[in-house]
Amino acid sequence: MKSLQTLNKDWEYKYYSEKDRLDFIYAYFGWDALSAYLRLNRLYGAAQADFFRYLCLYQHGGVYLDMKSGSTEPLSSVLQDDDHFVISQWDWSIPEYFEWGKKAEISHIEGGEYPIWCLICAPGHPLMAKVINQMIANIFFYTPDLHGIGSVATLKVTGPIVFTRVVFNNLSKYDIRKKNILEKGLNPHMVKNVLREVQYHEQVLPLVIQSSRIGDTE
Repeated sequence: MKSLQTLNKDWEYKYYSEKDRLDFIYAYFGWDALSAYLRLNRLYGAAQADFFRYLCLYQHGGVYLDMKSGSTEPLSSVLQDDDHFVISQWDWSIPEYFEWGKKAEISHIEGGEYPIWCLICAPGHPLMAKVINQMIANIFFYTPDLHGIGSVATLKVTGPIVFTRVVFNNLSKYDIRKKNILEKGLNPHMVKNVLREVQYHEQVLPLVIQSSRIGDTE
């Protein structure tokens, strides 16, 4: 955090705690969005983080980075004055990232997924709204048989698979710029060997708790 602030003195840095996230979702998006967020099993912290980052970027715009991510260069080295939505892919020419994001569900996309450890968009961007709407629909329609559990479920329901599919299907409709952010100093693993009490990819419980189908009647 200190490194990012030092490199980007003309930017406002904001960190959100768990309580901040709950307050933010309710204040800007209301109970319907918060109830969808609360359906996510607390053992899946990554899915909760996915949910929040989309809403935060839609509301405020800017650059989102995972807490373990960072940059060796100022954000101005990546951005252009007329940027509205910037996407990237894993650079497969870098050995440690070879074929990262190459998943069956998005095998038709050359270069694989558009990762979400770093998100860049203008506030109120309609493409981010589409991502949010699809994610919330995924949560309400979630079933372990269809979406799986653990990392598979997270990737499909809230993570880079759903993000990638929505963005790819709308590439020609919006002002999107593709950029290799890895070569511009952004690093998804600036902090190494992050230890977590709960590893979401090892979970055997469902991603969504107390799920019900939209339109169900009693």
